[in-house]
Amino acid sequence: MKKANTLLLMIITALGLSSGYMEASHAAEHEFLWEDNNELPMGLHLFFSSGYQHSNLSPLNAALQKQDYSPLGPDLWSSGGSMQLVAWRMIYEVEGQVAIHAPISNPDYQAMVMAGNSFFNIGYEFKPVKALRIYPLLGIGASFLDMSFVRRSRLPSFDEFLSNPGWNGKINNTLFALNVGLGLELQGWLGSLGLRGGYIFHPMGSSWWGTGSSEDQSTKDPTLLSNGPEMALNGPYLKLLVGF
Repeated sequence: MKKANTLLLMIITALGLSSGYMEASHAAEHEFLWEDNNELPMGLHLFFSSGYQHSNLSPLNAALQKQDYSPLGPDLWSSGGSMQLVAWRMIYEVEGQVAIHAPISNPDYQAMVMAGNSFFNIGYEFKPVKALRIYPLLGIGASFLDMSFVRRSRLPSFDEFLSNPGWNGKINNTLFALNVGLGLELQGWLGSLGLRGGYIFHPMGSSWWGTGSSEDQSTKDPTLLSNGPEMALNGPYLKLLVGF
């Protein structure tokens, strides 16, 4: 009887140890597949953004003012969006921003100005609390500035333009760019709201390209322009993010 009781006690002990091991194994597997706050370790975020960027356009403005154009302001207000994939705290993001500047002009021409940036960013996510995300970002991409010119002294009628659309010219410049940023985001059941600030660098310059046309000549292929002014959209930025 004593031996039977001892055997029964050993079986119960073995079952208890086995049950503890199974629970520990299940917990380890659960921790691998899920975060501590019961969120999946992978997620997709979509953002709409709007914000401010300060750029140094002094060399370009000097060239414009030689031809009696009004200068471009250094403050750009842009809108855009981004798509962000988060996998085990690592962030992979594609983003783009576009700003439309107020038209500038001289006595003969008016110019519409558009500028922007596009980046592929990599970062790391910190979550000190469940509803707060903080993430530094480092990105690589391009900045651009386009200027489209229209003659003020000879504006075509609608029918004239349809019969011969060659009435304008365009110059543009695209530069290699680096982005360093920091994001702060609050998350809720309706979505997320955040701020992102940083700085855009242009480690090297680029060339200007021009496309021109006239009343009796069709649009030409883009032409490399020599002796163009230095152009850089480098500077600090701050933008508001709304997403889910």
